[in-house]
Amino acid sequence: MSEKQPPIWLRIYTFIAYLYIYVPIIILIVFSFNTMKLNIRWEGFTLSWYGILFRDQDIIEATRNTLIIAAISTLVATLVGTLAALAMQRYRFPGYAASETLMYIPIVIPEVVMGIALLVFFVMIHFTLGLVTITLAHIAFNIPFVTLVVRARLHGYDNAIDEAAMDLGAK
Repeated sequence: MSEKQPPIWLRIYTFIAYLYIYVPIIILIVFSFNTMKLNIRWEGFTLSWYGILFRDQDIIEATRNTLIIAAISTLVATLVGTLAALAMQRYRFPGYAASETLMYIPIVIPEVVMGIALLVFFVMIHFTLGLVTITLAHIAFNIPFVTLVVRARLHGYDNAIDEAAMDLGAK
């Protein structure tokens, strides 16, 4: 069987959309190797800007902090979000409706509003601002996304798989 090709106008439109998205990125990458500081025109090839970048201690520390926040918030949000999804899919508990409604708040409100609200919250409880508060904010922001995605996957889940696993010794 051969698949039906989309119309030519749709393929052209898609190509133009990809150009619109990726050409500025490609230009940025190409000009990052330019010897001219202002990047008005191409003067020559250099790697010196990358040497300056990798010697900058502030950039190195920011990158390290970013990777730490990303790793910790990903692990914790995935664990808590998956457990929350399993609990919400399998059980009805006091506060279930409120939990389900609260799950949509980070998705509905803009990220900036959530960030400011968390900043105000941390200041009000006299929590020292730093890497820990940023990590906690990322975790709080990511848990609902994990929970909703896992719940969507669990929606059509066959409970007979759990019963079969228990028959084989799973707890």
